[in-house]
Amino acid sequence: MVSAGVVWITYDCWIKETELGWLRHPRSRATTALGQALKEHHLRNNSDASLIKLKTAWDHMVSAQTKAGREWRHSDRNRTHALEDLYAQIKATDIDGQRRVNPEDYAAQYALVRAGNTAQDLVVLNAEFTGR
Repeated sequence: MVSAGVVWITYDCWIKETELGWLRHPRSRATTALGQALKEHHLRNNSDASLIKLKTAWDHMVSAQTKAGREWRHSDRNRTHALEDLYAQIKATDIDGQRRVNPEDYAAQYALVRAGNTAQDLVVLNAEFTGR
């Protein structure tokens, strides 16, 4: 994995830019996990292991949005383009347009989706990892 040279959005900026008001719009589990993965990525000095966790958290957030019938780009949390910025930063770590993910992580994620989610989740996950 390569994350050197990528200027990552800070955790504090992420929280501020994606805030909608915790009483009316609490963060979903997937969005909270994504924020935590971003925080850990900073704390671990942008390590490869934390990058894999961040990419996995991103995929889970997108999957949760898709499952709920929403497009993440149209999320209220993206009103300041924070989601788009993070997505661009994650994509910048891909090599030749290909996501580099540990095969065991992929197999575990695929098994989780297969065990408890819809066929649509499988299609999204398969499209995300095809050819990788």
